[in-house]
Amino acid sequence: MKTNVAPFQSHPVFEPAQSCSSLVIGYDTSHSANPIGHKVTNLVKALNLPNVKVCEVDRLTPKVAKKLATVDCAIFVDTCKMENTDLSVSPINARGLETPGSSVPGWGHSWHPCSVLALIHSLYGHHPKSWWVKISSQVPISKQNPSHQVDQTIRSAVREIKELLKSFAKESQIQS
Repeated sequence: MKTNVAPFQSHPVFEPAQSCSSLVIGYDTSHSANPIGHKVTNLVKALNLPNVKVCEVDRLTPKVAKKLATVDCAIFVDTCKMENTDLSVSPINARGLETPGSSVPGWGHSWHPCSVLALIHSLYGHHPKSWWVKISSQVPISKQNPSHQVDQTIRSAVREIKELLKSFAKESQIQS
């Protein structure tokens, strides 16, 4: 008896959607009540930069991978506990706690950005050029009287993000 079996079709998660160029993604690994990271991402969103999308998530999870797979550049904005500095900017790469091709690149409530990038690379064969902007959750802030230090940190973070995006755009034009 012959049965009609549909040919194998890949799952849509393995086919990246159309690129939007850059994604700025804000989250808070410190789980603090300090809204400084949200202020930074809101200011970046208000700039209405071309080919740049901004989103906020409570924590990094595999769901974020699908969004990141559609971009060429990613900037992770993390409000976290840091010592000795209010702001840190560094490039990041795809590496996680997995072996190549594994399906579980991290664990816990929030994944490390490198593990999310490793998942993307494992699923799609590529990952966006990425940076990690860390903002200290210990910068003092109050709704009634934000300090000069907080304003300075927010301005510095937004300036750094704009420069990263500008640098990436210029680099992309040169390579085209």
